[in-house]
Amino acid sequence: MKVCEHIYITNFADVGSCFSSETHVGHCCLDWQFLFKKYLDYEKSQGDDERIESVKRKAMEYVESTMSWCKVIIALVLNFKATLESKLDILRQSLSLLRQVLVNHEAAGFPKLSGSVP
Repeated sequence: MKVCEHIYITNFADVGSCFSSETHVGHCCLDWQFLFKKYLDYEKSQGDDERIESVKRKAMEYVESTMSWCKVIIALVLNFKATLESKLDILRQSLSLLRQVLVNHEAAGFPKLSGSVP
């Protein structure tokens, strides 16, 4: 039975355990925020200080794990950006060398090549 079903039918016998198990299942970010808020509200009304602190710890662990994934993704994006910038620099250098070759080619009296280099 889902947490929201327990809330609506007010079956408080195992709502706490249901909240606890729901916090280990994959949900989107907004679901987690809603779930932890409802879980905390429930424990404030039905539980004791230890259970309230347990919910707060679980919420913090979730936030910290999410933040660590965000840091990994940011590091990957920055690394990818640096790689692209490096490759772009190599392309610019190659284009510059190609322009020099064309200028030297024409300066040596060879016929002008068809096409253009940007």
